[in-house]
Amino acid sequence: MPAPEATHCGHFKGNRFDEARHISPLEMGCERRFLYTAMGGIATTQPADERAAYMIEILGLDTQFLRDARAAALSALDDDILANATVEELELLQTAFLQGDARSYAHVLARFIEQYV
Repeated sequence: MPAPEATHCGHFKGNRFDEARHISPLEMGCERRFLYTAMGGIATTQPADERAAYMIEILGLDTQFLRDARAAALSALDDDILANATVEELELLQTAFLQGDARSYAHVLARFIEQYV
């Protein structure tokens, strides 16, 4: 059985790559091309965004391992918090998550809050 990191991202992609369909993580607003579900899934924000769909596919971003990890991180945002927090409070929480460690899936939490607001 492969190590979890081998099931997604660069390890999963290997040598397969199409520069014309690539989205650079340095591209302004690239994260807004993707949305996350409460169950940890990932999808394109716009159904017709073929480049975002390609990145999900080529990097294996919707593998069970990543869905489970994102769902675990998102479980910190219970329905009470989302339902009762003000927009300002959610934006402060989003900013705090954006300053977090990428390994903690803080970017997913920040994007999820942005989708919610």
